[in-house]
Amino acid sequence: DASPAAQVLDVAQTHEFVLAKRESRWERLELAALKQTKEELTRLSVELERRVVERTRQLEQLNATLEADIAMRQRIEAALRESEERFEKAFRASPVTNTITRAGDGAFIDVNDAFLRMFGYERAEVVGRTALELGLWADPQERHALMEVLSDKGAVHGFEARACTRSGRVLELLVFAEPIELDGKGCLLIGAYDQTARKRAEQALRETSERLKALSRRTVDIQEAERRQLSRALHDRIGQNLTALGINLNIVTARLSAGGDAALVSRLRDSIALVQSTADAIVDVLTELRPPMLDDLGLLSALEWYAADYSTRTGIEVAVIGDDSLQRLSSDAEIALFRIAQEALNNVVKHARARHVDIELTTNGEYTLCVSDDGIGLPGQPAPDSPPPSTFGMATMRERALAVGGRFEILDRTGGGTSVVVRLPSP
Repeated sequence: DASPAAQVLDVAQTHEFVLAKRESRWERLELAALKQTKEELTRLSVELERRVVERTRQLEQLNATLEADIAMRQRIEAALRESEERFEKAFRASPVTNTITRAGDGAFIDVNDAFLRMFGYERAEVVGRTALELGLWADPQERHALMEVLSDKGAVHGFEARACTRSGRVLELLVFAEPIELDGKGCLLIGAYDQTARKRAEQALRETSERLKALSRRTVDIQEAERRQLSRALHDRIGQNLTALGINLNIVTARLSAGGDAALVSRLRDSIALVQSTADAIVDVLTELRPPMLDDLGLLSALEWYAADYSTRTGIEVAVIGDDSLQRLSSDAEIALFRIAQEALNNVVKHARARHVDIELTTNGEYTLCVSDDGIGLPGQPAPDSPPPSTFGMATMRERALAVGGRFEILDRTGGGTSVVVRLPSP
């Protein structure tokens, strides 16, 4: 057996061995934990670096976006300032009257120089006051009408109104209005164009046109009166004289025939034929001046007679279409339609190169005369060696129609040709 000292020594050695093994084990554990911790720290460091890089990139993008937004805002503000400056210059320098008023009470916020020149005020006298207070509206009801249009349509384009200047002169204005926003408040931009001179010129033109129409109608009336007077003179004087002359020549011829002077009798018979020919020519002239059947038998019969004579003279076939039961018009209306048909046929033979013409009288709510040809139509080229279509003739036809309360039209026919149409109220 070992001695106690040896046993104690063995125990001590054994204890040291155990402690050594324990220390070695803890060291290994600590080293493993340290390694794991180091690896985790490395991973966290890499992740942190990645996040820093990503955040930095995001911040750079955000900064770039902010810089772009700031630059855009600066450009917008600069453009807005420039636009406001241009608007201010255009507003001030415009030759058309421009004003800016409050949307509520209509008080002037600003007016341009053209407004001041037109109405005779200074800017300080106008700003802050309304058009009603200044007495600018010739008729205040027109302002209410303007506001109603503005409320209904949102804007006003071409509203006619009358305004009074400081001196009392009345102006004819064409007004335009648009809602705008100024310093965050609703306003109205109102422009006005002075059309007083144009209105007066239009009125003078209308009056001149009416005078010309009256003169044209008067000319037509005088022409018809002269036709009637000439027709009566030819019938009462020359016609009767020729008839008497023919009778006398026939008597002389009969007596000389018994005496055997053949040469003289032949000369007298030639004279009788000449007198008869002259009388026939005068009858034709009388009929042309004032067709007797127009008064006796009516428009349809007069047109049929004239169409037959026209066809004989020109070789153009003319058909008259109408009902004998058509109610007769007034004398003035019938002679107007007859003359229009005459003029239309004259135009056909001069310009249309037509072979056939239809003259139609109808009643279907209106009394209508229609003269249609199968020629080249008015827009085409005139026939060789012929004058251009007479605008005076067209105007005369139109005035004749208007003088009896009718409407006049010239229409192109499908397939060629022209139709002259006159519509009158049914009798």
